[in-house]
Amino acid sequence: MLDHLNPTHIMSIFHRICDFGGRLSGTKSEADALAYVRHFLDALPGGDLRLHDVDYDGWSSSECWIDIKGCCHEVFALPRGGSLPSNGVSLQVIDAGRGTIEELDALGPALAGKAVVVTHEFMFAADHVHRMKKIDCAERHGAAAFVISNPDPATGRVSGGIRGSLAGFGVSHATRMSLRQAADTDEHVHFHLDSKIEKTRTQTIDWCIAGSDPAFVEQEIIISAHLDGHESSENAMDNASGVAVALAIERELSDLDAIPCTVRALIFSAEEFGLCGSETYVAALPPR
Repeated sequence: MLDHLNPTHIMSIFHRICDFGGRLSGTKSEADALAYVRHFLDALPGGDLRLHDVDYDGWSSSECWIDIKGCCHEVFALPRGGSLPSNGVSLQVIDAGRGTIEELDALGPALAGKAVVVTHEFMFAADHVHRMKKIDCAERHGAAAFVISNPDPATGRVSGGIRGSLAGFGVSHATRMSLRQAADTDEHVHFHLDSKIEKTRTQTIDWCIAGSDPAFVEQEIIISAHLDGHESSENAMDNASGVAVALAIERELSDLDAIPCTVRALIFSAEEFGLCGSETYVAALPPR
């Protein structure tokens, strides 16, 4: 059946989701995309649509920039990171290269009290080091701020969720070069980031179509994807593509007279904020 999925239909759904924008949790972009998915699944015949509330610690940032030698650089505040005093802080910068654990550990005490700059990485490379590991290591060594830069000069600032108390900044390759110059000359750089955490609610969208074969009554096939993303792009790969495929499969199933096994589609949000949607859903399931 999946061999016959219409690529045109999948791409239509995919582009529609991307057009909502970054879909950062707690924003209008996320809310509009969730509404689209709800209406899409609710219009399919033969299925049962349910919505599960997800309460989580939401995060937002109102102001974020870096001032280098009087020049203000536009940056992204990394979601779920810490905040800085209202007037910002002036820090020395240390460039940690790629920011592998070995590189950060080698710098060790030199990181204390400084803004640490590392490089963003392609997530599917065999030697990939996730930004969470980098910031955890930087915080362990006493860094005062965390900066992750785009290795590509052509594509602007980067973003990505973090955790912990460090204020996190996503910057472009050009800003990285300016920070590196400041690090080489031991100049102080002014960092400004205002963020807050407050209770927020989103939803998990749960659409199920029942199987007809008694032999499979105890079984379900589950198709899941997450809708939320970051503000720096349309988050096409992570994860508009997954949501588009899930919705296309459900539409195909709804056109069939019967299917042997129950199939459930779960579209989560607040996943980039620490897998909140899926964790809440699983925690509410009965043990069986």
